[in-house]
Amino acid sequence: MIQNLVNLVNQAVKQTQRSKIFYLKQNFPIDDLLWEGIDKKFEIKFLKELYEVNGKDKTIKILNADIEVPNSFYPILLNYIKKKEIFENHSTYNFISPKFREDWALFFRAVHSLKEELVLSSVKTIEDLKEIVNYFNGKELEHADYSFYLEPLKGIKIAYLYWKGDEDFPPSLTILFDELLTKHFMQDFVWGVVVETNSRIKNFQYYKSLF
Repeated sequence: MIQNLVNLVNQAVKQTQRSKIFYLKQNFPIDDLLWEGIDKKFEIKFLKELYEVNGKDKTIKILNADIEVPNSFYPILLNYIKKKEIFENHSTYNFISPKFREDWALFFRAVHSLKEELVLSSVKTIEDLKEIVNYFNGKELEHADYSFYLEPLKGIKIAYLYWKGDEDFPPSLTILFDELLTKHFMQDFVWGVVVETNSRIKNFQYYKSLF
């Protein structure tokens, strides 16, 4: 019995450790209001991850990996479900900067930066980026030294513009998002989607081993 208990504890620890590898944030209390209007099951993909969102018992689980889903990821999926039909049918390709409006520019500072460093820390060459784009079924764009967009949730697009740098300037990255997001979501949702996507890029090699 003791050995069984030890095994269960070790398994739980391993699940938590695995989730910490690519989920940017971890558990915190979730307001029940987020579940309002969600009363059935949905299957939602976030990049390669497949989630079952169960509105009846208010649970979310990942179906294609043995990983605990931290509560911090719930708001992204729950908010998306409420708007997903808009983005499935009316997605655009009009990418804008968070500086497009003063209140958004103020939000995306300091603690709410788009965390470009998560991507830059894991990318050494344009070939690295091309591997990421291919794996995540992204699409190349024609800007900067290399650019592309990913679609972490269906209809929600994030664009990345990468400059290689030289002897005077280090590599740099600009992140843009679909203008349609600003018409239907608050800043914290957009921030969450972007930084969670960046976290998976940072941990790309480990992520590939899971999915």
